[in-house]
Amino acid sequence: MEILGGRGPYLNLQSAARYCGYAPRTFSEKVREYSIPRRGDEENRFSVFDLDRWMEDPKCFMQARHRVTRNPGGFTPVRV
Repeated sequence: MEILGGRGPYLNLQSAARYCGYAPRTFSEKVREYSIPRRGDEENRFSVFDLDRWMEDPKCFMQARHRVTRNPGGFTPVRV
């Protein structure tokens, strides 16, 4: 474990996955799905504090998904 200041200690992806009980690949998917914050200069570390909060209440890390609409005004006919 490494102390970077703030809410450490901090873990790399493999250690964070092991800490949470996941395989690294599954944990990477969870990081994207739940928007678990990345810390450090290269944003390649995870705070044990954040991981504990996420394991207690995963919903607090969910971000609202925005639906992408390509043509928000609806169909516009084009004359040829």
